[in-house]
Amino acid sequence: MKILIICPHFLDQRLGGSKAYIEIHDEYRKLGIDAHIVGPDVYYPDFQLGMTAKKALATKKYIEKVQNEFDLIEIEHNQLPLAPRWKPGKRPILIGRSTLLTHLVCKYRAFDSYGWHKVKMPFQYIKTLIKDLIACMLATRSCKNFDFILCSNQDEVEVLSQVGIHINKIGFSPFGLSYQRINALVDARKSVKIDPKLVGMVGTFDPRKGLGFLPKLFDSLINEKADISFRLIGTGKYIPRLENQFERFSKKVRSRLQIIQVFDPDDLPKLISEFGVGIFPSLVEGCPFGLLEMVGAGISVVGFNSPGVSMVLPDDCCIPSNNLDSFKLKVLSVISANINGNFSNKCFSEQFLWTNICSETLILYEKILRSSKKIVEYM
Repeated sequence: MKILIICPHFLDQRLGGSKAYIEIHDEYRKLGIDAHIVGPDVYYPDFQLGMTAKKALATKKYIEKVQNEFDLIEIEHNQLPLAPRWKPGKRPILIGRSTLLTHLVCKYRAFDSYGWHKVKMPFQYIKTLIKDLIACMLATRSCKNFDFILCSNQDEVEVLSQVGIHINKIGFSPFGLSYQRINALVDARKSVKIDPKLVGMVGTFDPRKGLGFLPKLFDSLINEKADISFRLIGTGKYIPRLENQFERFSKKVRSRLQIIQVFDPDDLPKLISEFGVGIFPSLVEGCPFGLLEMVGAGISVVGFNSPGVSMVLPDDCCIPSNNLDSFKLKVLSVISANINGNFSNKCFSEQFLWTNICSETLILYEKILRSSKKIVEYM
């Protein structure tokens, strides 16, 4: 079996989207599969963010160019609104993979975000809705051009079936961690003294992941425990300047807050090892690596009961979205347990091990290849 993975982002493991594709590729290779991966510098040199007409055309032409070289081609679910025109002969099975389903993101923006736009900037809000509606239509069209689609959580499976994708064309394949990564996370945590009052998060600082919620939460927590401290890792460049990220928080929080915008993936086990409790107030996810890393280290994490997050966390750690009081009380409860010496030592679910995930995916691919006449000959 020969597989080509077309990554929509430059091949950099510090980026969440490309990280998934790179690690899937590496795991396929470990399992003996002839897997190859390319970034936009190969198939779309004039790279621009988002799905432009030029990018869609470039992606289509690149797939047509390599149609005889691969058995399967994996590509992001929204990247193929233009269906390839196959030449006579062998053609690959097209697999759409969702790292974060467009339809769920647009739904979040319409109902959970930009609240102030609705009142103070109604035209901007309407413009955003129209733009997202077009994005959803193109994503649906793209999904219909695939032979099979892999979703990263069950909410995505349900949404795709609602927009007209046949359930037999949809599968579930979450993201995961390798045994080596889990061992590195656990070993780093064992080698330090855990700070029971250190609240930490791994994730970008943007509207989807708590830009409005975190400052309120931290104020509320520090009012209850003045000696509590906070660490945000991988906040990214949604707010480009570090000092402007700090300005989002009150003065009393800033003196207890550490922000690390960008980090080397190899440094993460050490950076999170001291966490007393992790938080993940994200409104919508695919299968978030930041959350998996914290859980993989054995850290108790409190998050929203939202797509992608609720799949990873136990029910008692999933709080209704934007419920500040309930979230605060759960975090304080974990901190109290930590102070009493009852640190969490949760086992990482085998559901989120790359070896298991990719092995099951390859079994699925074998079945698809055997049952599909398209892979034999296209006339």
